[in-house]
Amino acid sequence: MVKSEKQDVSQTIVGMEAPEFKLTTIYGESMRLSELRTRAVMLNFWASWCGPCVEEMPTLQAYSEKYEQDLIILGINADEPRSDVVGFVEQHSLSFTILLDPDSRIQDLYSIRAFPTSYFIDQEGVVRAVHIGSLSESLLVGYLEKIGVGK
Repeated sequence: MVKSEKQDVSQTIVGMEAPEFKLTTIYGESMRLSELRTRAVMLNFWASWCGPCVEEMPTLQAYSEKYEQDLIILGINADEPRSDVVGFVEQHSLSFTILLDPDSRIQDLYSIRAFPTSYFIDQEGVVRAVHIGSLSESLLVGYLEKIGVGK
């Protein structure tokens, strides 16, 4: 019962402003979500031990390159050691921004209960879609269109 209530919380945020947060990249740079206004943003909550997360990384990388002028993908890691995350990023040749959430505070703020979970935020900072689970390329394309990317 509690799990479904928590998942419902993530769906009720659609149409509302994305909750603000400040996190640090794997390279030690600080980043606030509100600093990214005027660009579409995808938040992807993931973990290196999550098979579906690993499977969708090449697609996320490809779309971060394809739409680099219009889209910012932020991969928010699930409380793993920085050294492990850096190793994963290097192994998978990821160039989109990876953020560390060492105390799971942002995961809690966004009611993350399963990995991967993705939030799609438009240029005004409004959440337009939430997807729990792995993203196929066709699903990703559809969600990106909802935030004005690739139309």
